[in-house]
Order: sequence, then C-alpha cells, then structure tokens
Amino acid sequence: MGAGVEVSSGVPEWSFDMPDRRFHDLPIDFPDRRSQHLSSAVGRVIGHTATGVVLPFSSAERMPDLVDFEVCGHHEFTELTSPSLTREAWKIHADNYFGAKFVTADALDENGYLKPDIDTSRGPNATYRLAFNKETTAGAATMRKYNLSPGQDYTDLPTMKLCRNLTDEGLAILKNVPNPEAQLKEIAALARTSADPTPLYEVIRRFIDGALGKEEVWFFCIVTDTYDKLTKRLGRKNFTVIGEDVRFEGDSRISPTTALRPTLFYPDRFHDGLLESYEDALAVGDNTKPLQDSLVFYTNGLSVEEIAKRPRVYRALEDLKAKRTRSA
Repeated sequence: MGAGVEVSSGVPEWSFDMPDRRFHDLPIDFPDRRSQHLSSAVGRVIGHTATGVVLPFSSAERMPDLVDFEVCGHHEFTELTSPSLTREAWKIHADNYFGAKFVTADALDENGYLKPDIDTSRGPNATYRLAFNKETTAGAATMRKYNLSPGQDYTDLPTMKLCRNLTDEGLAILKNVPNPEAQLKEIAALARTSADPTPLYEVIRRFIDGALGKEEVWFFCIVTDTYDKLTKRLGRKNFTVIGEDVRFEGDSRISPTTALRPTLFYPDRFHDGLLESYEDALAVGDNTKPLQDSLVFYTNGLSVEEIAKRPRVYRALEDLKAKRTRSA
C-alpha cells in the first residue's frame, strides 16, 4: 500500500498548485554574469550532434535559477542510516493518508504509523527522501524508491501483488527491463504535511534528477483522482497506464471509493514528455499554465550538460524567457 498513493477520491486536503511565486510574476532572465557563457556553451552542443562535445563547465555546475525555489532543505536516507528520519517519514505518510480519509484509524499502529501490511514499501531496499521548507518550517514532504535485490524481478515489487489484469504491453515492459536490480524501481508513499506544496515538488524533483542517465523504469500505483492532478502538472505524456484500476474489496481499513492506477514513468524522458504535453495543450487551447510552470521548475538546477541533452527543452525555455522579456 505504500505505492505512490496520495489522496482519496473527492477529498480536497491538498492541491497540486505550484507555490505562490508564479512563473508570470517572476523574472526568468539568466543572471547577467553567466547568460552569455551559458547560451554559447549550450548552443554549441545543440548546434552539433551533441556527441563527444565537451562543455567548458563541470558536470556539477547548475543551470542558473530560472525561478528561485531554493527554499527547501532535503535529506536522503535509509531505515538503517537514519531511524529517526524514517519514523518522521512514516508519521507524515500516516497523517496524510488518515487526514485524507484514505484509511481509517484501524489502519494505524500504536505509534500512529500505517501498519506494515498496508505500508509495504519498507525495509532495507527502500530509499527515502524528505524535503522541508526552510523559511516557514511548516511544510514537509516525503517519498520513497523501492529497489530490487539481486535475482529479483518485477513480481517482487511490493505493490505488484495488488495489480490484476495488467496489459500485455505493460507486462512486456516489466519483464524486459535489462537490469531490474539497477533499473526497475517502485515509487511509493508520496505524502506531505501542510498546505505548502513547495516540499512536495522539491522531493519529486530530487528523485527525478537523481535518476537521470540511469535508464530507470518507475512503477507505481496512484489514486485515480491524484493521477488526474499529476498528469495536469507533470504531463500526460509521462504516465503510461498498464492495467485496470485496483480497488480494496473486503478491507474495511481502506476507503471503498479509492482506486489505484498501475502506471509506469520514465525519468530520462520526463523533461521531453513535459514539453510534449505542454505543446499538446497549447495546440488544442487547453490551460498551459500548470505545465509551463512545471517546465521551468523541473529544469531548474539541471547541469549545463543535462540541459544540452534536451535541445528542444532548452529552446522552449529560451522562448519562454523571450516572451517574458517582451511582456515586461
């Protein structure tokens, strides 16, 4: 049950709005001291085949901040390296689920954590992230990545046993991941404490950034209402549904109205998928503001080398910057 489940159906306990510092209210010009060097460096890579081109910056150098969301502290840990932070993450997870009326009090143990048979993505294979707002100290968010052990495959992912009637295409993808131990991951227990969404977006961004270049395939089940909200924010192109929605029949601890949707997500394709989703929305006249905000936010902090691998994304950011300059 710890598989990326956020909120129950019809419960307005937290929204997926971006922080109050909106894209159109903020300057997105590159800092003067670096703009010329950055544009020329990335431009040279984009102008070539991007193969074998060495940038004049280290791989650790960050893109200049298009929007300053650097207000979050962040921890990455396991249950072994930080038992105290693990307990904090469990508490955030349980409080969020209970507050959302996704689970009843019977789902909680004597410490207020979700019982292990509901929160199954625990143990030595789980990597935790926790982000918090350094300015307000009021908000925090957590998320996990469950890693397979040597010799395991997709059937050993904690939430897989809940899934029924997966598509043939979805099963083929899961079965044919070349190196499941290194590449196939379950994303779980996305939860947050307050109305401040900043830590939530930061913890998602940290996990995505940490997976770039590793050819990871993420599997998770997500509440259907939350799936709709996330696709509006992170781009429908980035989510591949691979099975029928799952309901918890016969378990009185879980809301009967809640359904989980088996989904795949590819971190290495995320930024391009986000751009494609933005372009699709633009083409049909849908509201592009959430996707535009996300395009800026989730590229914020990428190294020059990483953004150079995504020339269409880079050009889109340049276009957004130019539009902002013209409207100023």
